[in-house]
Amino acid sequence: MEDRVNEVNTFIESIYFNDNLTKILTSEQPSDVIDIKMAEIEIKKDIDYKFVYFPVTKYIQSIIFMGNNGVKLSYGPDSKAYELSVLNKETWFHESVESNDVRTMWNGLINNYSKGEYLTQ
Repeated sequence: MEDRVNEVNTFIESIYFNDNLTKILTSEQPSDVIDIKMAEIEIKKDIDYKFVYFPVTKYIQSIIFMGNNGVKLSYGPDSKAYELSVLNKETWFHESVESNDVRTMWNGLINNYSKGEYLTQ
C-alpha cells in the first residue's frame, strides 16, 4: 500500500511542478495565444506519457485542472463526462480552494461522480 501512495505522490508532484501547467493556470492575460496553445500541447503530451508509464493511473479516470484565471483543462478517459459547475459546489472543493495550504488536499470523496447529477447531459 505504501508503494501505491508513493507512486500517487510522485505522479501528482510531477504534474504539480509542470512549468507549462503553471503558466497556463496562472497567466492573467495570455501575451501570446500560440505560446499558450503550445504549452497546452506539451502538458497533454506529458500527462499522456504519465498515463502510460505510471501503473497507478489505471485507477484514475479523470484529472481536472481549474485555474484562477478561468482556464479549465481535463485529461483521462472520463474527464469530459463531469459537470464542473456541480463539482464546484462540493464541500471538498471549497475546502481546497479556501485553504491557505498550497499542497494538494486529499479529502475523502464519498460521492460516486460517475453517475447522476455530476455527469454532463
